[in-house]
Amino acid sequence: IKLEKDLNYHYLDKLAGAPDISVVFPGTHEFSDDSIPLKALAALLGTGKGSPVYRHLVEKKLAPSAEVYSDGCDLTGEFTITARLLPGVTAEEARNAIKDALKDFEDNFSSYEKELDRYKARCLREFYAKLQKSIDKAFLLAYSDEYAGSWNRLNEMADQMESVTMDDIKRVYETYVKGKPSFTLTLLPADQAKLAMKDSTLVPEIKEPVVDESRFGQPGEGYQAVKDLPSSFDRSKIPPEGKLPEIKVQEVQEEKIGDNIRLMVEKDETLPMAEITFILHGGQAKETLLNSGITTLTAAMLLEGTEDYDSLQFDGAVRDLGVALSARATADSVLVRVQTLSSN
Repeated sequence: IKLEKDLNYHYLDKLAGAPDISVVFPGTHEFSDDSIPLKALAALLGTGKGSPVYRHLVEKKLAPSAEVYSDGCDLTGEFTITARLLPGVTAEEARNAIKDALKDFEDNFSSYEKELDRYKARCLREFYAKLQKSIDKAFLLAYSDEYAGSWNRLNEMADQMESVTMDDIKRVYETYVKGKPSFTLTLLPADQAKLAMKDSTLVPEIKEPVVDESRFGQPGEGYQAVKDLPSSFDRSKIPPEGKLPEIKVQEVQEEKIGDNIRLMVEKDETLPMAEITFILHGGQAKETLLNSGITTLTAAMLLEGTEDYDSLQFDGAVRDLGVALSARATADSVLVRVQTLSSN
């Protein structure tokens, strides 16, 4: 798909509480040579608190969050920059901020090599994490067969992720984004049409068709019931039980560290992954009416920095390792989970 010129539309949504803008560039189909470099480009533009889209939209208080992603399909794809804007922010301000973010990216292109390494580490971790579950593995095989024509292309994905270079990023940026026409759609609250761009075209209100419900009812009341489909076996009888599969449980090693730490280790050498879960006893049951919610708040704040790292430094350190880091409070504990590649 190619656009000959910029297309700019807005829609007034009765249910919208704040403006929402999406700028879309035509992309490429999944498993093309440019597919993975485009996903990497999206990550450099919009992942992390140091990314240009974050700095020009979120830090400048135009939006509480922003996202950049490349979505490839069977025949083509989309490269999208999207943000939910803060109340009162105009689409013009948001669009100019996105242009500034792209210009910022161009001017400081050479400084993003470390971000590319972070992206690769995260991608590989996410890829191997999906291979841990049978249902995700089945989905990836079907996904590869549908979009690449062969389930075996799945074996090449990790190598493709690792081989992306800054030259690839520059090539796809200049091919699909830099100076290229885009489609911009702004969703606005119904009473805030003034926030739309001057050259924007209003999308007419979408009216739901009127449905005649008089013909609906039980079988025999205006329509014929669906007949049972023919079957090769008697569905009125429960099939006999087969032999139960043998479940091989991983051996768990256990030891103590000091007087208060119980350590349990399970080894799985099928994937290059490492995962650690800290279970700290306590939790919401220990709260009182005076400090209700403090456990959940504390768990959330664990991910915002440390004594030695501010929020930006901590975010960078986590992404250096491609780590998935989470913390949450339960009724009787706080769980901190770390997942990363074994090499890290």
